[in-house]
Amino acid sequence: MRSLLLLFVLLVASPCLALPAAGEAGLVATAHPAASAAGVEMLRKGGNAVDAAVASAFALAVAEPNSSGLGGGGFALVRVGSELRFFDFREVAPARAKRDMFLRGGKPDPALSRDGPLAVAVPGAVAGYLALQERYGKLDRATVLAPAIRIAEEGFRVDERYRTYAGYRLDVLRRDPEASRIFLVRDPSGGPAQVPPLGTLLVQRDLAATLREIAKNGANAFYSGAVAKKLVADLRSRGGILEAADLAGFRVKEREPLVGSYMGHAVATAPPPSAGGAVLLTVLNVLETLPAQTPWRDPVSLHLFIETMKRAFADRALFGDPAFIDVPVAALVSKERAARLVSSIGFPSTPATSIPPGEGAELGLGPEDARAVGGGTDTTHLCTIDAAGDAVSLTTTVNYGFGAGIVAKGTGVLWNDEMDDFSIAPGVPNAFGVSGSAANAVAPGKIPLSSMTPTLVFDGPTTDSPVRVVVGSPGGPRIPTAVAWALYALLAYGADVEKALGLGRIHHQHLPDVTLYEPFALDSATLGLLLLRGHRLEEAGTWSNATMIAVDPKTGVRTGAADPRGSGTAIAQ
Repeated sequence: MRSLLLLFVLLVASPCLALPAAGEAGLVATAHPAASAAGVEMLRKGGNAVDAAVASAFALAVAEPNSSGLGGGGFALVRVGSELRFFDFREVAPARAKRDMFLRGGKPDPALSRDGPLAVAVPGAVAGYLALQERYGKLDRATVLAPAIRIAEEGFRVDERYRTYAGYRLDVLRRDPEASRIFLVRDPSGGPAQVPPLGTLLVQRDLAATLREIAKNGANAFYSGAVAKKLVADLRSRGGILEAADLAGFRVKEREPLVGSYMGHAVATAPPPSAGGAVLLTVLNVLETLPAQTPWRDPVSLHLFIETMKRAFADRALFGDPAFIDVPVAALVSKERAARLVSSIGFPSTPATSIPPGEGAELGLGPEDARAVGGGTDTTHLCTIDAAGDAVSLTTTVNYGFGAGIVAKGTGVLWNDEMDDFSIAPGVPNAFGVSGSAANAVAPGKIPLSSMTPTLVFDGPTTDSPVRVVVGSPGGPRIPTAVAWALYALLAYGADVEKALGLGRIHHQHLPDVTLYEPFALDSATLGLLLLRGHRLEEAGTWSNATMIAVDPKTGVRTGAADPRGSGTAIAQ
């Protein structure tokens, strides 16, 4: 216990560790060292991959408020024994939500869907985490929540990633007294609150009290009990539309994962209401057609990758909540469709405006149905695996950095701004540049479209095979391409997990018609050859913050890593 406590203290005090890990038992990889430590603590207490994932998720809700929290939601892909399930605890629109609720004078006001009370959708994180725990966990609820309570009471050290997000959302955080008090520091000269200096100890006592109430009384505390009353009163006082009945009526949905394959490996990933899984499988299906001897980052394969991304993201206009719209996923992710896409891609770059959604899937749609999508860097992802080989891939979010920028008084709960993931009006982009279609319009009880892509890859052609890879990422619509790029490097070229995550990424999202690339991702000769094909190329900094665990099929050794672009880490049991 003494050594475990020392490890925990070292990790919390060293926020910029991004270390790979390896072992023959359990392993946890998350975007924050304190959360990884929380997960491994569960494994060492006899818990399984689900216990580790839930403890890590609750810890992230404390230590990474810029990306996740109790006031958010997400998805989890779970393999326990012979069961493979997808848990949807994504936020939903309140009952009083209306299609035109973000229009003022007939014109859209994007700020209303991003900041403040109208931006808040009904949160699902607490219900989702506890549903996972109750179904598959081995440990009791109090044990699993104990690390998060400890971090909230004792604090965590502010790192540079936190400072970057807080600086970006500084004006919004300053406007809310609770958010300002918790996430910022007083200006010694008497000016407005400031971003905390590096290493500042950030304590959240109200959040600790909320977590203790959840540990004692379960999800009811958050959705209908003492905490729920405070949450509803807070939004009512601000002019929000979320009511007690919205919280009490929230239900976690279990869905069948979207399953495809790549190079003989079964791939399970996110179904609608995420479009991320379909984008991932479409890209992998096309990459699978490349000859085995294709050199790494061969310009021809990059051209194929870019052109496929264009087409996969054009499909996004077809997606929405499956309870409201029938999404033709099977046609979009079929191998036959991939073959038609490959045959349609010629030497020159295809103008994005000429690519309709569903091209090659024979859906009978035209170019006018295409819509733009954009990027993002928020959200968080964690991966766990245990000694038995059971695994969890979980992506969770409050949407934009620090969500809606408001905290429910007396609870420490940071509200999401998930309503911004709906199409607030035709052609109007959300915070990440995503401009959706009518399929994703606001409606009461509806789940907003997502790009989250929690994924499991198996060491065989069926999902009954042992788990080979656990992977996922934040990054808005850049999530599925980040996951595809990492799997391509790992499975097609034998990169280890650290290299697979660290290699420079490229991304195309249909509209705008430009290929983004990270620094050092492409050399000048390759850039020149892509330009000759007519591609527009733009260096765009770095993005996403993926985590990954891989299992060596011969030795059983597990290796894990967190993205070097972030401040997370992987820890072996």
